[in-house]
Amino acid sequence: MKPFVLHFRDALRTAEGEIEVRTLLLREAAEVSKSELIRLEPGAVTREQSHSDEEEAYLILNGQGYVILDGEEHAVEAPCFVWIPRNCRHFVRAGDGPLEYVYFAAFI
Repeated sequence: MKPFVLHFRDALRTAEGEIEVRTLLLREAAEVSKSELIRLEPGAVTREQSHSDEEEAYLILNGQGYVILDGEEHAVEAPCFVWIPRNCRHFVRAGDGPLEYVYFAAFI
């Protein structure tokens, strides 16, 4: 794959209820990575997940909310960085306003 620059406004957009996803890097296009821009409407919650083959990082860009890691709630607000190791149960909940973050995944 060749290197590239992608403006968020040009990324493929999908929406599911109160969650909007803009695909920045498809896993199929890279060797071990994936990346998305996520926007949660106020109070929206992502589904709980855990991955045995994936490490994740979130870069909180705008807003505030909560990241729940193995049952422990952590308040986050922009700018903020979150690291999620393999096998950690996690989900995100927006606060009173929209929450935007970039999700990075590395597959092991």
